Amino acid sequence: MIRHLAFFHQHLRELFLKNASPDIADPDLRRLARALASLPDRQHEVFRLARFGGLRPQAIAAHLGISEDAASRELVLALQMIGRSVRRQKRKGW
Repeated sequence: MIRHLAFFHQHLRELFLKNASPDIADPDLRRLARALASLPDRQHEVFRLARFGGLRPQAIAAHLGISEDAASRELVLALQMIGRSVRRQKRKGW
């Protein structure tokens, strides 16, 4: 149930970002930028620390003060949400 609410919340945020990032010429990169911007705060932070900061879930957990399992779950959820968002935007022709 919570996961469905998270996906719905992301979809709503995505709608407000439809015309965001017009300065990015590549449509695939623009979709990815919108997908990242539409993530809930926790997933965005975990994804940023993992992918751009190069941290593992154990280090992310220590940095955010959460369990290692929670950090891993948040990263998996962020990746799922990004994938769904990019596919949805592509389907809609954004």
